[in-house]
Amino acid sequence: KMLHWNKNPNRHFVTQVDTLSDCPSGGKVKLSILGILLPCYIIYHAVIAWVNELATWYGRNSDMEVIGNTARSLAVAYASVAIFCHVRWFWGVLGRYRVWELGTILSLLGFLGGLIMAVVFEFFIG
Repeated sequence: KMLHWNKNPNRHFVTQVDTLSDCPSGGKVKLSILGILLPCYIIYHAVIAWVNELATWYGRNSDMEVIGNTARSLAVAYASVAIFCHVRWFWGVLGRYRVWELGTILSLLGFLGGLIMAVVFEFFIG
């Protein structure tokens, strides 16, 4: 048994990341709030960013407003986060493993694609 002062500080993070590969458990409250309401809120902001071509790029110390194709790329990344939340906490809680698995993979690919294109548009194509 390890002493408290000798514990690995990243152990909690590692166990949390490991649980992302499993379907979540929960009831109707988690399904409603995290599977429906949170994705609707995120997708609302993604649609506004896409239509107005204006998005906020959130940073550690400050946020940056971006316009044009960069904003649209971030809108794709935001929508992918909404899809991830929906498939994880709606279809995952319902126990639809194949929908959950495919939706998780596609949403993560969409997020990476949107984020990479936002970086390219903002810093290389400009």
